[in-house]
Amino acid sequence: MNIENVNVIIIINDYTKMGGVEKVTANLSKLFMCSNFSFQGVISLNREFDNPKIKYPAQLPFFVMKTGEIKKIIQEKKITHVIIQTQLLKETLDILKQLDGLDVKKIPVLHSTPYAYLRFFYKKNNIIDFIRYLKMIFITRQRSLYFIKEIIKRSNKFLLVSKKAEEELKFILAPKYHNKISFIYNAHDIQVERNNNKENIIVYAGRLAPEKQVFKAVKLLAPILKANSNWHLEILGEGCEKNIIENFILDNNINNVFLRGSVDNVFDYLSRAKISFLYSLYEGLPTSMLEASFYNNVLVTSDSKGGVSDIVENNINGFIVNNDMEFVRKVESLIADETLAINLSNGNSRVRQKFDNTKIIKLWENLFIQ
Repeated sequence: MNIENVNVIIIINDYTKMGGVEKVTANLSKLFMCSNFSFQGVISLNREFDNPKIKYPAQLPFFVMKTGEIKKIIQEKKITHVIIQTQLLKETLDILKQLDGLDVKKIPVLHSTPYAYLRFFYKKNNIIDFIRYLKMIFITRQRSLYFIKEIIKRSNKFLLVSKKAEEELKFILAPKYHNKISFIYNAHDIQVERNNNKENIIVYAGRLAPEKQVFKAVKLLAPILKANSNWHLEILGEGCEKNIIENFILDNNINNVFLRGSVDNVFDYLSRAKISFLYSLYEGLPTSMLEASFYNNVLVTSDSKGGVSDIVENNINGFIVNNDMEFVRKVESLIADETLAINLSNGNSRVRQKFDNTKIIKLWENLFIQ
């Protein structure tokens, strides 16, 4: 197939929500609208809000419809390739079933590590946690594994968003599935105006959810911040841990940790910051770390499942830490040693090369014409 004959549409659960999948869908749409193939827009299966929380390209067409209505628009628009932005495995399988019998290439994209669906990440501190653990082992994991296998069988290609996540899935599944599994990095829309006058700022940007372990990271960093009052921590984002973090800050009289909520000027914070951290249990391809690398922040992350290691190269542009003590030591070393921080900051130039949008769109075009 010639690239000029390719006709693409994206399917997402709800384009109006605020989240990583919505953000990368907006970025991918912008990239597709400037490509050599035809891009018809985004199908959204739900619409919770009147206006989207993410800024999409102004001319991007949206089609809000239920799963059972997808087949008709695919035929009407003469779509050749359907990209499914996968979050819910059952929903993805239902979409693929709707596409049965159509002459269309089907490409689901999993935006997290497969272990997010197959592993219990939390401590078993009480009977409720232990019951959840047993449910994951004996019910959820088996169900998720079934869905993943069925999705791959019905797809022309099953994409992950990081090389590490691709390796994880191939490790989990038998070799007969491997030829359909690959990865393409998420497109980005990072407008870089680098600031040479960096300030003593540490940034976290993302959801304040249990799997992100932001509260735990704040507790670990609190003694460092109290001992270094000329530094401060900016927390950008919303989530269920916001109140508990806020109460911890007040109870411990910490004056240099600030909860900013959702902000429109994330890049302003990143341009001024020296350090960005992520202490997640699992990730797909962490957008916050990618953005921070473009602004020459030193990156400090946990050794989580998923694509952290695609962005953070240990001792090149930051540190991937294995435990709480190492996390604290590395942040302390960056605060104490400005030369170390500058050298690691400069290491981002090497890492950023693989996230060039021109490379990303070329990978999509090559996939479409296969």
